Amino acid sequence: MSIVVKTQDERLKESIRILSKLKELGVHVTDHSYKEISGRFNDWIKTGEEWSGTIEFPKYRRTANIHLPVKQGKYAKCDFLVWKD
Repeated sequence: MSIVVKTQDERLKESIRILSKLKELGVHVTDHSYKEISGRFNDWIKTGEEWSGTIEFPKYRRTANIHLPVKQGKYAKCDFLVWKD
């Protein structure tokens, strides 16, 4: 059974959805962490390679746990977690 991979268009739409949500939550597009996550999405859109990792948002006291999958039916995920004191 072969793996059906996401198209570039699917990866783009999922990336836009998550980046838009971060902006709705008050993250500014000029923030270093936003630029870093945006770069990860750009790489994923272009290559289609799976990536998982974390990006710290110290200004917002949050951590983004990110998973960018290869397969269709699996969606890009970004948990934007508040730091515990």
